[in-house]
Amino acid sequence: MSSQRDPSLVGPEALKAAETSNMLKLCAAQLDGALGDCDAAIERLLEALTTIVEDSEWLRRKAAGLAAEDSQAAAEVDMRSNRLVTKANAAIQALQFHDRLTQRLGHVRHSLHALGEFVTDTERSARHEDWQELHTRLGRTYRTREEVAIFETIMGTRHATATAPRTATSEIELF
Repeated sequence: MSSQRDPSLVGPEALKAAETSNMLKLCAAQLDGALGDCDAAIERLLEALTTIVEDSEWLRRKAAGLAAEDSQAAAEVDMRSNRLVTKANAAIQALQFHDRLTQRLGHVRHSLHALGEFVTDTERSARHEDWQELHTRLGRTYRTREEVAIFETIMGTRHATATAPRTATSEIELF
């Protein structure tokens, strides 16, 4: 993707739109790269958590079998196994936060790309109703309470869809 162009061949508004579009595409590409790197790391973390939970279950079964021979050792193994599962559950909650963050960054990436394409279309970007249509289309991608609130604040309008789920900001859910 080359952005080499002779500024004398295009008008200042077209040049500004093209350069703005290129910068927005650059931002979207950086988000793509960061999200890709993050996904690989998260995949490794999920594999590790799965192993921890599986091994904890194995330890519990062994502790139950050991109880008749050495009840104190069995209790210790069981306690440590429970602690591993508790820590794994805490890590899973952190992964749920990561999932929400990834989705929000994906929405940003999509918006940057759409805006980059839009500003280079001089006819559409000159019409107020086309800007409104872009706002509506992009607004439909926002799902969380936080995203909707930001959209409504910045755009000065109600969210594009009345069906967006309204969850508590502290509630974490799997997507």
